[in-house]
Amino acid sequence: MIPAPSLLEADGGARGGVAMDSTHDRPAVLLVDDEEALLRSVRLVLRAAGIDPVLTESDPCRVTARLQRENVVLALLDITMPRLNGEALLVELSQGFPEVGVIMLTATDDPDTAERCRRHGALDYLVKPVDRARLIAAVRQGLDTVQRCAVS
Repeated sequence: MIPAPSLLEADGGARGGVAMDSTHDRPAVLLVDDEEALLRSVRLVLRAAGIDPVLTESDPCRVTARLQRENVVLALLDITMPRLNGEALLVELSQGFPEVGVIMLTATDDPDTAERCRRHGALDYLVKPVDRARLIAAVRQGLDTVQRCAVS
């Protein structure tokens, strides 16, 4: 379950929620959550694990535009966000961007919600606070799944 080599590169990539030009062509992970502190901490954890670039977005209404201009292969979505909840965003992404894998990363610990998200195509459903090792393993597995699907 090793991510695609381009996701293991050492240089930075995104800063402050906005991708630098060098990330446009490299496969990226996109974190979507309205909590800036969580975006920063998850990004640091993933980058420390060698997963890079990791982009962030605090406004769920801007995600589809980001996906149109960035090479995102995996998105991690919170559920409870203003203006557009993560479950609705998951449905939108599964229809408009089926090549992008999605992992739900949320404080909503509800089996019915988790099952609905899986039916809409979520690869995994992680409940915050999530163990670092579990987060990294889920992201690597998600990247592996997306990579295998792209090859087939």
